[in-house]
Amino acid sequence: STPYRLAYKHTLAAELSKNEEDNNNNDTTVIFCNGFQSVMTGGTKAIALENHCLQNGWEFCSFDYRGHGLSSGVIFEECTLTDWIQDASNILNRVLHKKKRVILVGSSMG
Repeated sequence: STPYRLAYKHTLAAELSKNEEDNNNNDTTVIFCNGFQSVMTGGTKAIALENHCLQNGWEFCSFDYRGHGLSSGVIFEECTLTDWIQDASNILNRVLHKKKRVILVGSSMG
């Protein structure tokens, strides 16, 4: 198996909400799983979802599957659906931080 690095963007709730009360009661993380050959740095869906999280004081995370965008180490054509499911699981485990509620939002393949 080829070594790789998953690129992701994780915005913490404290960075999103200016309302201190919202930050103290926040227990939600939204993870955006983008579509086939889409990347975390663009697209109207990811931007709209991040803005929605900002308005609600929730954490937001988006990432590039291996073989996509800013993730490195592998060629897209060598990846399988099983690889990308593992990528989503790795991101989920990385950003949980004892959150009580995680919302997965997918687009297309995501």
